[in-house]
Amino acid sequence: MTILDVPAGARPLTITESAYLLQASERVVSLLALDEMWSVYLMAAQESRVADVDFSGLLGLSERMLDGLAELAETGPGAAYFVSSQSDEALIAGLQRLKDQYGPAELFDWLLGDDFAGTSLREVFLSAWNWIRDNIDDESAILRGKREILSTGNLCDPDLRLRFKCILVVAGIGAVAALGAAGVVATLGVGAVVGLGVVAAAGTTALAWKDSGCGGEVRTALG
Repeated sequence: MTILDVPAGARPLTITESAYLLQASERVVSLLALDEMWSVYLMAAQESRVADVDFSGLLGLSERMLDGLAELAETGPGAAYFVSSQSDEALIAGLQRLKDQYGPAELFDWLLGDDFAGTSLREVFLSAWNWIRDNIDDESAILRGKREILSTGNLCDPDLRLRFKCILVVAGIGAVAALGAAGVVATLGVGAVVGLGVVAAAGTTALAWKDSGCGGEVRTALG
């Protein structure tokens, strides 16, 4: 792990706090990746590109997604607290470090650009984690309903709800920005798991942020 200079206004994190934020970020990445796998397979099955649909596998995958949602419910409040402990200036610096390290993505440009001019980035990230906390039970209930459809041998709609997924991406980036704000950048762990993870697992959600509709969904939900 490499410790960089801590920007003005940043609160240094303990190793325990850094590990907690990393765990929260990993859980965001894992859930996004599972949702991508689930959605790609279901869409292929709906388009008759799968000869023999693996309903047992889909049920197992959705069970892992439910576990992932439960884990996020556990770590979310702590992640929100650590993110909110950083200043706007520090989080902007942390987000800029992510952009510099991992290259351009519309999500980074959107968060750092005119859309949020005059808006507290700290409040955006905190609101994202709080929104996930308040809506995670509903998302779990929707997923359980889809599992019931699958258990009858019928296909269900793919994907977590777009708004949930979009806000989850913002929350995950917020956790990593807090790590960057505190001067903590892992040359392998956070880099592979989060820098590539949140952006890559989110796919076009992060890379084509505006076309995916995520910008509007986040603005509507978080205000």
